[in-house]
Amino acid sequence: MSLIEGSHSAEDASQGTRKEVTVKTGDLRDDYHLKDEVGRGRFGVVHKVICKEDNCIYAAKFIKVTQAKRIDVFREIEIMKKLDHDNLIKLTDVYDMQTRIVVIMEFISGGELFERVVEEDSLTESEAAIYMRQILDGLQHMHGKNIVHLDLKPENVICVQPGSTNIKLIDFGLARQLEHGKEIKIACGTPEFVAPEVLNYDPVTLASDMWSVGVIAYILFRHISKCYCM
Repeated sequence: MSLIEGSHSAEDASQGTRKEVTVKTGDLRDDYHLKDEVGRGRFGVVHKVICKEDNCIYAAKFIKVTQAKRIDVFREIEIMKKLDHDNLIKLTDVYDMQTRIVVIMEFISGGELFERVVEEDSLTESEAAIYMRQILDGLQHMHGKNIVHLDLKPENVICVQPGSTNIKLIDFGLARQLEHGKEIKIACGTPEFVAPEVLNYDPVTLASDMWSVGVIAYILFRHISKCYCM
């Protein structure tokens, strides 16, 4: 059953029909019905919205911005515009409302993968392999475009729906487009998951993400061992 009567998730829409994303300056309520708040963080509030055109449910992230913050937000938007893969959250629309930027994305209702793993406490080796394969598939798409994520951690692996084994990677706020001959150094991220070159403020590469993937795999398979021992 739909979360909202008469509407359906953007995940249900047909693949390969993604429209080009442009930055709009109007009011998003001209195009979307604004619904309940579903999340709140340091940089903004997320609301559920329904598109008036296709009646699909999306997530609208309202971000308060300063002039400096605008640069970071639009860098993330440009990264997301280049990505189109089933295991990466998709960007749908962007509204520039001066002091706020509204980013419209797929609505994902399954919660964090690792919250599910802890709650169910029954992860099998085959299930862990399914999740790791999807993480690697999404990352391969990014790396194929020479984009490094740089913030891979359990909180950024989200289940598409409750009970589904489909997952998506989210949060491209630290992601960077790598260019030949141009070094990128960044001292951000969660220390437990970032590669040594990030902690040392050395140039990052696509391989920097693989360190984080290894940590995620370790956590998953460590939990499997815990389950088998009980």
